[in-house]
Amino acid sequence: MKTPWHSLENKTVWVAGGAGYLGSVITLDLDVQAEKVICLDIAGRPEAFVSEHGLSHTVGRTLDVSDVDGAPGRLTP
Repeated sequence: MKTPWHSLENKTVWVAGGAGYLGSVITLDLDVQAEKVICLDIAGRPEAFVSEHGLSHTVGRTLDVSDVDGAPGRLTP
C-alpha cells in the first residue's frame, strides 16, 4: 500500500509549547500520527504532560525560548 503524501509515518515532529493550551491538543493528535513527537515547553510541563496522558510516541523536553543565555546550542531528541 502506498503511503499518502501527508503521512507522518517515520517522521519526528517538534512542538514548541507542546504542553500549553493549544500545543497540547496538537501534541495529543500527533502522538497517534507521527513516529516520534518532541514536546517542548517550560520546566516541568512537558514531562508531566507526557506522563499524565500516557503518550507512547512523545517525549517531553524543557525549552524556555525567553531564556536566550540558557538556550542550548543543540537540542537532542
